[in-house]
Amino acid sequence: MSKDKKELKLIKKFADTFMPFVMRNTVEKHIMTGRELKADNYPEAEKYGDDEKVIFNYPVQIYMNHYRAIKDAWYSGGYDAINDYFERVAKGMAKTKEADNRIPEPEKKK
Repeated sequence: MSKDKKELKLIKKFADTFMPFVMRNTVEKHIMTGRELKADNYPEAEKYGDDEKVIFNYPVQIYMNHYRAIKDAWYSGGYDAINDYFERVAKGMAKTKEADNRIPEPEKKK
């Protein structure tokens, strides 16, 4: 096994074992025709002709692929880039915990 394959195997094992599940927000583009919009009872469907194509951006959440991010960091900058990636993930996790602490507790019924 080459040195590069060994490194990638270690990165994969590390990412799967130690990195937290993190979601990120993005959008997916869906291309639909006016006929499909009418069949799905979209309120905007009347604006478009039957064969007219419409692009909608739907918000979605996806899991971060830590393996791919760490691998890209490794190829672009080595250990320093990987360390920077870990710091960014830790900073994001700290912001999430801070936001969770601001959520008020429900009032107890007497």
